[in-house]
Amino acid sequence: MTDTMPLVMISEGLECTVHSVEGKTSICARLREMGFVDQAPIRVLSVDGRGLIISVNGSRLALSRGLASRIIVSC
Repeated sequence: MTDTMPLVMISEGLECTVHSVEGKTSICARLREMGFVDQAPIRVLSVDGRGLIISVNGSRLALSRGLASRIIVSC
């Protein structure tokens, strides 16, 4: 069994898959448009105090810690 946790808790260099997206409907819809769909592979490229740079579906994206906390991943 794999553990699920918010994306914001994942360390640099780890690869996980999207389990779910939580929050308001408009936020969830926007995150899904950006590629955060169920079972999409995600790699955390960089983490700092303000946010994360991640790779999802071949795209590099910067996310605030607030948005990253809404994306639940399994590793």
